[in-house]
Amino acid sequence: MTATDPSKVFLDTEFLDTGRLIVPISIGLVAATGPEYYAVFADIDLRQISKHPWLNQHVAPHLPVRRTDTSWTWDRSHPEFTAVKPRPAIAREVADFFAVLTNPQIWAYFSPFDTIVLTQLYGPLSDLPPVIPGFTQDLMQEAYRSGTATPEQKPPVHHALHDARHDLAIAVTIGLIDTPPNEA
Repeated sequence: MTATDPSKVFLDTEFLDTGRLIVPISIGLVAATGPEYYAVFADIDLRQISKHPWLNQHVAPHLPVRRTDTSWTWDRSHPEFTAVKPRPAIAREVADFFAVLTNPQIWAYFSPFDTIVLTQLYGPLSDLPPVIPGFTQDLMQEAYRSGTATPEQKPPVHHALHDARHDLAIAVTIGLIDTPPNEA
């Protein structure tokens, strides 16, 4: 890779889609060069997730929460509780993640909602920090264009960091990148 080659970053988010709003739950970023980032939004309404059957079944098991029959609370003893952060901290850390990359290029699998979650960290699109690309490329579209089948994801599924790592595996499978440095 030369200094002008793009640094490919694989993005995944988990979110609540209300039909009117996309409410972020978690975000995962994996750079093809190795760095990773994961955060869970501290301001999420755990009651909304608990009442959403799909999120309750697929996303909630990966969150650092303590669930009872009557309520959910943050589980401070969970190994991923350190990833629970306020939105402004996540926005700063995501910008810092991108700031050290050369010519970053964002890729996601079925990217529209992930792009919304990422860009809305900063308010309107016009407030997106210049270190973060405002355009996300789509792995699903690229796999379709190339006629390449994507690999099946191993569990856990619907955990933003693990899904972003799987996006990296898709990129390798479809020939978008070579084997990542940590797997060579």
